Amino acid sequence: NVGIGIDSPDGTLHVHTATAGSVTAYSNADDLVVENSVHAGISILTPNTQSGHIVFGDQDDNIAALVAYDHNTEDLYISTEEAAGALIFRTAAATNAMVIDNSQNVGIGTTSPDKMLHLESNDGTSAIRFCDTRTDMTTGLIGILEFETTDAQSPGIGAYIEGLAGGSVGEVDIRFATGLGGSTPGERMRI
Repeated sequence: NVGIGIDSPDGTLHVHTATAGSVTAYSNADDLVVENSVHAGISILTPNTQSGHIVFGDQDDNIAALVAYDHNTEDLYISTEEAAGALIFRTAAATNAMVIDNSQNVGIGTTSPDKMLHLESNDGTSAIRFCDTRTDMTTGLIGILEFETTDAQSPGIGAYIEGLAGGSVGEVDIRFATGLGGSTPGERMRI
């Protein structure tokens, strides 16, 4: 193990810096450990016209996963290069808090989503919330679900469900609108 700034490295390469002699205790069996009593990080700096990346793979140069930044488009890519690979986002409270599988389905609360967006809970807490934080709004749109097609015969938004502030304190309406894709959908029902 190689230590830079520390005489007892915990990994193959262990980089440690401290401010004002303050050292944060750290023990880890990972191959690369970077720590600081204030903050820590790994930077990939390239010339302004180039990109940077972190590659995960094997000794035969087979790329399994990739984190890449494209300077030209300013896009950040996080991807699994294997056909069966999935992106898994974890938290301490949930082993798999969010998953994007290889079929491009997104699961929240499930590791095997079967829809493009799949919310799952075992206590009835699956929910989608639309919140408008304006404090002076008495009327207007709060949130909307749109249904759209790009078909040449009926392009555009064909239907939507809106949440509307109704003008009175605490009043919110739900408005349903439908219509032909290219035309302005008309209101069909309001609750």
